[in-house]
Amino acid sequence: DNKINFYFKKYAKYRTQDIPKLYRDSGSFYIFKTVSLLKDKGELNNKSSYYHLDRNKAVDIDNIKDFKLAELLFKNKNQFVN
Repeated sequence: DNKINFYFKKYAKYRTQDIPKLYRDSGSFYIFKTVSLLKDKGELNNKSSYYHLDRNKAVDIDNIKDFKLAELLFKNKNQFVN
């Protein structure tokens, strides 16, 4: 039906500049102590923390097209430095 389903409907009519920042789990990597991993079965708990990945320095590679993009960015990294 080509309709957008907003995750946070209360912000649907706001400009992105006017809403709070939202962070999501990228699934890039997880680091667990073995004991915690086994006890919590790989689930994040209240002691979990995060590492902020700069979107300009990380590429989510799911397919060959993503890999080619990452390769291109890596080869030309000095041209894209802020």
